[in-house]
Amino acid sequence: MLNYTDLIRKHARFKFKDKDALLKKAGELGVDLPFSDDIQLLFEQVKFNGKQTQNRFVVHPMEGFDSEPDGSPGELCFRRYRRFAAGGSGLLWFEATAVIPEARSNPRQLYIHKENVDQYKKLVE
Repeated sequence: MLNYTDLIRKHARFKFKDKDALLKKAGELGVDLPFSDDIQLLFEQVKFNGKQTQNRFVVHPMEGFDSEPDGSPGELCFRRYRRFAAGGSGLLWFEATAVIPEARSNPRQLYIHKENVDQYKKLVE
């Protein structure tokens, strides 16, 4: 059985030039790494809850901590999500957004409330 503590101790920077180098390293570490040259699966649509994505690529949430003081998305936030959308991923998973002031983990974390909801509507557009 693979001991993940030992594996973590053997950590090295990810700098593989090609799949053969990656698979060789996985073998050295005793990791069974399923691999396929066929990536067509990534371009298939996914349906869930009556919605459909254009592909299986996902941008996972990451907090930018770049809101305006009132919690509205700032220009850096708009720029980040414009870039995510332009990248062609089928799903953009939005970052953590507070719904009450005391829930903000940082003074620059997004915070949605009735006075700034229109800014969020613009961001979604």
